[in-house]
Amino acid sequence: MAQITLKCGAKLIAITDKAASPPASGEDVVLTISTNNMCFNNSHVITQFYSGLITYSVIQRVGTDAVETGQKHLDGITGTRKFY
Repeated sequence: MAQITLKCGAKLIAITDKAASPPASGEDVVLTISTNNMCFNNSHVITQFYSGLITYSVIQRVGTDAVETGQKHLDGITGTRKFY
């Protein structure tokens, strides 16, 4: 999915507790979040929260028309590959 995203011209964002973690390698933006736990997070709630916050910020910046165009383009690609 990351390769498809890059081909569409989008930026990849990693949310992690370590900038040197494998998911952060090669991403355009790495958001590091401090944690005192042994593992980064055992819940997807915080990741979903930040994803929603980023999505809202992007929509505010580029407008809904640009977002809808990008979503339709991505749907066209993922639909042909039967990801869902």
